[in-house]
Amino acid sequence: DFKNFIADATNFGLSYILLHCKTSREKLLDETKKNVLSYVNKMKKTWTYCGCTTMCDIWEDMIKSISYINFLARSPIYAIFWKAKHEEKVLK
Repeated sequence: DFKNFIADATNFGLSYILLHCKTSREKLLDETKKNVLSYVNKMKKTWTYCGCTTMCDIWEDMIKSISYINFLARSPIYAIFWKAKHEEKVLK
């Protein structure tokens, strides 16, 4: 966690150079993306033997007058948020 990071950096001494926040963010995003893709691929493999249900819901941002359609994929084992789409006008 962050406390341990600060303690370790302090113990290292003044010569420790912190990564730029952009570099840290990119590394964290890349790692998170790999984990999410791994999770999604694992879920997709279960669809062959236990099936998959697709679901959607619609919600409206009244201030911006935009409707959002969320698509989800669910199996008995896993569920994922698949995709979101915004539309200016959605029939209800």
